[in-house]
Amino acid sequence: MTSQKILAPHTAKTLSRCREQSRVLALNDTTEVDFTSHPKVKGAGYLHTHTTGFLMHSVLTASTTGVPLGVLSAEMWTRRHEDFGKAKDRKEKTVAEKESSRWLRAVEAASRIAADGSATEVISIGDRENDIYEVFAAERARQVHLLIRLGQNRRILAPSLSAGSQANGASDNSSEADSLTKTRIKEYAAALPLTGMMEVRIGHSNSQEERVVSVGVAYSTITILPPGKTKGGVTVQLVVAREIIAPIAEASHLSPEQEDREPIEWILLTTLPIESLEDAMTMVRYYALRWLIERFHYTLKSGCGIEKLQLETVQRLQNAVATYLLIAWRLLWLTYTARTQPQSSCEIVLEAHEWQALHAVICTGEDMPTQAPT
Repeated sequence: MTSQKILAPHTAKTLSRCREQSRVLALNDTTEVDFTSHPKVKGAGYLHTHTTGFLMHSVLTASTTGVPLGVLSAEMWTRRHEDFGKAKDRKEKTVAEKESSRWLRAVEAASRIAADGSATEVISIGDRENDIYEVFAAERARQVHLLIRLGQNRRILAPSLSAGSQANGASDNSSEADSLTKTRIKEYAAALPLTGMMEVRIGHSNSQEERVVSVGVAYSTITILPPGKTKGGVTVQLVVAREIIAPIAEASHLSPEQEDREPIEWILLTTLPIESLEDAMTMVRYYALRWLIERFHYTLKSGCGIEKLQLETVQRLQNAVATYLLIAWRLLWLTYTARTQPQSSCEIVLEAHEWQALHAVICTGEDMPTQAPT
């Protein structure tokens, strides 16, 4: 038995749920599963200098409104102890030979949603680790797109900001070559004029509470250039979301936690067409939903307690984690449903005999309700 076989039935149902949507988000992230406190586990690899365990790259699917639809893939692997500290060797490898190839495989997993004649559009969303040129350059199905936060200050070709009308929106093809300039993406993003404002909800993290912030939005069509002296490039859409800092008078009312935190600045790259400010804002909203994958991993560790499992080998631990992945997804879905549909009948989650049994245990001595409670 393998973790992939354990997940297979759930993955099949996830694909079916996804194909009922017109557009689906495939949220990517890597997490460390730490078993340092269980030194007798056989097959554990290194994580850092004094920690051991294994790594897992998950693809959690969600609707465009944030409904968790299921786990599409969970790739688990260990690092060999003899490879610790060999950074120079890693630099000489191709992307396909590195751990970073997991991001390519995650896009391939997401592409399964668009297979078999499905009309569903898929957006693979990743954080700064996902900013790999080969991911942008790889071939994808027509309905499969990327939305990735910038991780490297790449060389780009972009419309000259002095051209004004070409910065935010589609450029005039007849004069495009004359107006392009070679620059670095961070400097270009910093100079790009904001063209609209929106509020965006930032999910809860280990260091900060969930909150709503106001951000200014800018967008432009750019071409990211390949590393080194290789010729070519990939044309993508650049979307910038920059938090609007409160004036000094308003800032005096901020809590110490609010004063200490860094303002939000997301520099996003997407292969989806951006033809208006609303399109750009939609990308910001989608990226904000990436926090769901972080909450998923948090639920897996804190709610399900996978790092407290006591099994003899990494293989057995990975099989157990595969089972807990289903529980963590279900808990995440229940939490979302309770928040968004608080007055709905509990029968959207439980069968009649299940909620009746729970009522009998929890509400001892009370009459059984004739209708399902919320």
